[in-house]
This record gives sequence, C-alpha cells and structure tokens, in this order.
Amino acid sequence: MEFKKYIRLLIFKMVWLLDIIIPKNNHQILFSSNSRNVFSGNSKALYNDFINDENFIIKYTVKSFNNDINYIDIKSLRGVWYFLRSRVVIGTHGLSDFYYDFSSRKIFIQTWHGTPLKKLGLCDENNANNLNEVHKHIKKISYFLSPSNMVSSSLVRCFGLPENKLLEIGYPRNDCLIKSSCPNELHSKYKAKRVILYAPTFRDWTSVVLFPFENFEYNQLEKLLDKLDAVLLVRSHVNEKFKTDCISDRIISFDSNECVDVNDILGEVDLLITDYSSIYFDYLLLDRPSIFIPYDLEEYREKRGFLYDDYDNLMVGDKVYNQEEFLDSIKSNFEYDKYSKLRSGVNNMLNYYQTDNTSSYIKKLLINKYTNSVEEKN
Repeated sequence: MEFKKYIRLLIFKMVWLLDIIIPKNNHQILFSSNSRNVFSGNSKALYNDFINDENFIIKYTVKSFNNDINYIDIKSLRGVWYFLRSRVVIGTHGLSDFYYDFSSRKIFIQTWHGTPLKKLGLCDENNANNLNEVHKHIKKISYFLSPSNMVSSSLVRCFGLPENKLLEIGYPRNDCLIKSSCPNELHSKYKAKRVILYAPTFRDWTSVVLFPFENFEYNQLEKLLDKLDAVLLVRSHVNEKFKTDCISDRIISFDSNECVDVNDILGEVDLLITDYSSIYFDYLLLDRPSIFIPYDLEEYREKRGFLYDDYDNLMVGDKVYNQEEFLDSIKSNFEYDKYSKLRSGVNNMLNYYQTDNTSSYIKKLLINKYTNSVEEKN
C-alpha cells in the first residue's frame, strides 16, 4: 500500500515538472467540475458556449465516460498529454477538479459553484487542518469569478485573493436565467400548473429534517398542493444520503438521478423553499418568492458559520417554524408577492454584475490576452 502511494506521488511530481517544461497551446482548454464527479455548474455552461467556437480546442474531464461531452480521461496517457499541453484550465471547486497539480504556466479560471453564504477557506475555523490546501489552491488561481462587489469582498476574506484576480462578471450558469432561455419541461412532465423546489443545504454533523414541525401532517401538505395544482420537488444536497419517505404524486423526490445539475431547471421553479442554500442567490435573478425553514439556525451558525451576520435581511421571504406557517406561506406566496422590492435590493447587492453573456466575456478575455501570443496550435 505504501509502495503504491509512493508511486502515485512520484507520478504526480513528474507531471508537475513536465507541466513546467512542455510548451503550451494557448488555444487549448481543459474543463472540469465538482472534483471530476459530474458534468455540471459554471464549467458546464462555459463548455457548452465554447464547444462550437473554432478559436479553441476543448475537452472535459470527469471520472466516468460521458457521451454528452468531448470527454477525455485525464489518467490516460492521452489525457496527461492533453493536460500538459493545455494553457487554460477551468473548474468549479478546487485543484481536485484536475487530478494533477499544475504549474504557474497554466491559466486557472476558478468559476466556483455559487455565491457563498457559509464560511469557507480562511474564514472557516473548522477548516484549520486544510489551510495548506487552501493556500495551495489560492496560489494557482489566475481569475476568480464574482457577481458583485459584496461577493468579491467575501472572496477576498475567504481566499486572500488580490483584487486583480477577481473577474466581476457573474456566473456563466446564470446567463440563461437572465435570457429566460431555460427549458420548460417540468410543468408538463409532472402535469402541474406550479412547481415548487425544496432544496435544503447539507449538514456534515447530522441529517436534514425535511419538515421539522411538531406533529407534521403530510396529508395536509398534499391537500394544499392538490388545491394549488402544484408539485413539491424535494432536492436533497449532493452530499446528503437522505431519501425522503413521503413520496406521492404531489411530493416528489428530485435527487441527482432525476436531475444532475439543479441549476438547469431553476428557471422553471415558481417557488423556492430552502434554509441556508446558496441556490437562493441564483434564484434572486428570477424575482420569484422564496420560503425559509431555518429550524436549526443557531446550531448551524455555531457549527458551520455564516459569512454575513444578517441572515434575516439577506434571505428575503417568510421564515416558517410550524406547519400552519409553512402551509399559509406556500398559499399566500402564490396569491401575493409581498417581498419583491426587498428581493430586488438584495439581488442588486449580490448579483450586480450578472448579465446574459458571461461566457462571451471570458471568450473575449482569452482570445485577446492569450491567443495573440500563440506558441502552437495544432
């Protein structure tokens, strides 16, 4: 076992050294996302926009073969060579997106996986054992995407980033929310007039309690959904193993088997229910109502922590703590949207620079800065 570990470390070191030596193709880009687990997020959105652009040679690496993308196995010899020749790497999480370490000769565009609400990086006291990895990640970053000055300030605190590495242009995955060009399939698929998405966030110390109300009656929720001609899609976090036990025609499990990338369907959602998930910040762009179930707010604040102190004012919408409040909130939000003005203010703070052409901006950046000094294109 120790021998295998030694060989693996030796290979990693060799790849890193070769990355210093091997000439780069300034037109060549390697995409990845979520530690190579899935084809998703901002990398996916950028890839889909780059795929037909003849200025670039692009490939995407994930752990398993995927027919939907120009796939490459980064562990194969061909994959290693492509990695070494690529000038640009684009990811969503960290260095694990690309398996190997890489030199400063690469351009690393960190698109990230959403506006942070929870503490992370240097701000996360629970992450003290991983600070070396955090610093290593930070040193590699060429550009870090941000949708606003407020978010940029948080990223500077979390990652110690110099301001010249921040690209305040928004997130590529949200371009379609501005364009209103997202698919419209859920309403017809579930034969419902309204679609409600319930997306609680992950707790690494316990399981999520979906409906944390005393003596909660599922049949009352089903009756309301039936009356509203609505479905409730229950989306547990990708790291949450919980399986809902309240499946019905109106309450539907909507895990990664149903939809790998939840942002793909966000434009079809009429009402969002969450607690502390950053999906809410993307959803603000649609100017639609949200409901919050912060049943363990103080415990979450203590064990996970927030980047912002004012949870109540930042998360605009009803905060519900019992079944009556929960059901009344669902009903009233479809009758009258009383929070639109407040949401608009928070959206302007958090998504100020979001447009419908983030991908185009990044393409122009790469063309103007890097393809004018091509070492080789083949």
